[in-house]
Amino acid sequence: MGRRVPAKVRLRFDPATDRMRTDKQFRDGLSGVAGVLDTLWVASDETLSVERLDRVRGREPTFAAHATFAIEKFLRLPDGMREEADVEDLDISGGYLWMVGSHAAEREMPGDGASPRKIARTLAKVARQGNRCLLARIPIVQAGKRWTLARRTGHGAHKRRAARIEGNAKGNALTRALGRDEHFRYTLAPPGKENGFDIEGLAVVGERVLLGLRGPVFNQWAAIIEIQPRSARNHPELLRLARFGSGRKLYRKHFLKLDGLGIRALCRHGPDLLVLAGPVAAVHGPVRLYRWVGGARTDVERRMRPADLHPVMDLPTGQGSDYPEGIVVVPATDGRDRLLVVYERASRKRFHGAHDVDADLFVIPR
Repeated sequence: MGRRVPAKVRLRFDPATDRMRTDKQFRDGLSGVAGVLDTLWVASDETLSVERLDRVRGREPTFAAHATFAIEKFLRLPDGMREEADVEDLDISGGYLWMVGSHAAEREMPGDGASPRKIARTLAKVARQGNRCLLARIPIVQAGKRWTLARRTGHGAHKRRAARIEGNAKGNALTRALGRDEHFRYTLAPPGKENGFDIEGLAVVGERVLLGLRGPVFNQWAAIIEIQPRSARNHPELLRLARFGSGRKLYRKHFLKLDGLGIRALCRHGPDLLVLAGPVAAVHGPVRLYRWVGGARTDVERRMRPADLHPVMDLPTGQGSDYPEGIVVVPATDGRDRLLVVYERASRKRFHGAHDVDADLFVIPR
């Protein structure tokens, strides 16, 4: 294990739409990535949209032709357009683009120059916004040579419709179910970056959805929650949690010993699951890629042998910049699959011009 020297992939955003809600650019805050053929879908945790980039011909791998898709056009969000969705990861499965928000509570931060009393009063305010509790899928359809999103498509048994997990401005079906859980009920109230409940990874395998938690971390153990969202019978725009087998559980739990790191992203690699792990708090620390052998086909709760999980490689990070946040496998014709990595708080050395940024492409060790 060790650091590898990556190739570069250029991501080019449209100057006309390259602004997030905080007036930052997309290249400053990428949080998730998914791919289908020659198209990349990327997300930021400070927007209410997902972005499409298409591969363009050239000497260096480049994705451009940027298009923005406002989530509100496909789904009715609990907080409407008032609050960001905090989209943390994306995946593509079954003809859908899946997305997940952090589900994390957030602590209000005092402004500069506040009095001691106001600082104390402000730091006591912790809340979870409804849009952050987003778990949704939107149909992907082909329009000419490009892929796009649709509110609904198909007919009969092939009909697909955009839907999100049932919830309101205070939470959703998952947070309600976990409110009685022996491991997670006490972690829903603290902010995510203070070892509270915080989803940052998403991988979809058939009808099962795997959610990787940045927090909480239990000593050295991180967690993945597995659920089965299905369309609600009388409300096709909503998803409900189906129960697992004879145990009738609404979710399963998997615990991974990641040396005290939390999960920052997930992606499938054949029957395995690649796990990107990093610090729980917003501090500089190691970022490591692990392989859970057979993790993309697991159907038994908490039955993982130590040999099934092993580190693959360390990823480079900067001091206060270049935090690896999104990963997707790029299949290769030479038999050496690559891992595409996008970064939050990308350093200026990755910038090109006013709107371009470099992602990294690593050969995945065998």
